[in-house]
Amino acid sequence: MKTTTKLVVLLLTASFIFSCSSDDSNEPEGQLPMVFNVDPLLYKQYDIDISPQFSNVQVYAWAVFTVQPTASQYTLTYTCETAPHLSFQITWQNGEPIPDPGAPPPNWIPGYELGIINGQYHIVILGSGCQSGIGGSCTVNGETPNLLESNLRDIQGTVEVRIDFE
Repeated sequence: MKTTTKLVVLLLTASFIFSCSSDDSNEPEGQLPMVFNVDPLLYKQYDIDISPQFSNVQVYAWAVFTVQPTASQYTLTYTCETAPHLSFQITWQNGEPIPDPGAPPPNWIPGYELGIINGQYHIVILGSGCQSGIGGSCTVNGETPNLLESNLRDIQGTVEVRIDFE
């Protein structure tokens, strides 16, 4: 009987320890943040239309990524060690417009609303040919797109996106 009593006490103690260590608050645990890098030149894979009045403006880098409906906050960091003046970080809440310098001009992209295109993709403008230090011009002519893309690859800018959830 003595061994049985010790075993019962041991089991009760173990069950008490495990029951105390669990979270009984009935509060939902938040989803861990998503952090990933975006290739700033992969925007060409997306079917994104630009309004005709802006079609002559060369955007050399867009960060495009899928909308996360349950996200609470987005943070995008564009880091360019070889051209630090191009680096920036922006943060916005889900459902709010993307702040400058990442926001496209109004009416620039059909279906664009609050940083989202047609309810599918976030799009952040990382830079255009008008910005100094990258080369090229604001208008597309001849080799301008290829020159801008080549220069962007040369400066090796990286885009990190962090999506926080409630």
